[in-house]
Amino acid sequence: MRGFEKKAPPRYSLINQMKQAQNRRRRPGTIQEMRPVCQWSENQNGELAPTGSLYNRYILRPISIYVTWLFVAIGIRAHTASVLMTIAGLAGIVFCIPHGMALTVVGGIFYFLFDLLDCVDGEIARWNESSSTKGLYLDQLSHVFVDHLSLAVPALHYGLWQQDEVYVVLAVAALVSSLMGRANREIFMRINAEFAAEQESIQTSEPAAPATRTTFFQSLSNRLKKSPLAMFRIVKPRVVHIATLVSIFSAYSGFAGCLIVVSWFYAIYCTVRMLVEIPYYFSMRVVDVAHKKTGKKNNYPI
Repeated sequence: MRGFEKKAPPRYSLINQMKQAQNRRRRPGTIQEMRPVCQWSENQNGELAPTGSLYNRYILRPISIYVTWLFVAIGIRAHTASVLMTIAGLAGIVFCIPHGMALTVVGGIFYFLFDLLDCVDGEIARWNESSSTKGLYLDQLSHVFVDHLSLAVPALHYGLWQQDEVYVVLAVAALVSSLMGRANREIFMRINAEFAAEQESIQTSEPAAPATRTTFFQSLSNRLKKSPLAMFRIVKPRVVHIATLVSIFSAYSGFAGCLIVVSWFYAIYCTVRMLVEIPYYFSMRVVDVAHKKTGKKNNYPI
């Protein structure tokens, strides 16, 4: 009977819709159709155009779109591409640590696959319209594993090659300080995000305060509060991979000085950056408001 039809509760129908959206796969189009959807984004003029670094635009993206087409055609999801990216990055690290020309070549190939798949997983998600926080989590987790370990590869390579314990210490310093620096930034962003969410949830009817003219020093202070500290491109994973491979291959050519410089540089840079960022974020970036601990259990800070 029409009046006695059993309907699924809204909650379950919503879950089913989410599952269908997650399982939805689009068929691959032509390369010309997929490239604007997967790779282009809005520029300052609001127009779709290729963006990113020169390495992205002229080396990785022209190749990654064909890998994306293949993965979409055979049904590989963005999550799977992220897992493959992590495996490729860790394999590149393992093969670049021992001193051997053939092993370093294999490690360089895996490094390139890591950078390539870092583009592919996002392109698949955009083409399939399956971008999600879980995909972002897998992508960031992959970078946590690979990016910080990559900083220790030059020192480990030289230390194991020359049997020098000092460079093993440098590798540990680069790895630990970079991880602690990331944890410091994550804590800062978590605290500020919670404060911003709390402010948005408070509904006030008070009139806005009249705008006041800021001085030059106040304007400079506000700019510093909104800008990251020492977020240089030299610690980007792709730059680290290139610097690592160039320094190792230069050691095979008889010039180990480049490998020594890179090893010391990343250890000193990561350590100094962490030590500077802690007081910087504490004094300039973290909001200073009253805080009351909630009664919720399992409310971890990170």
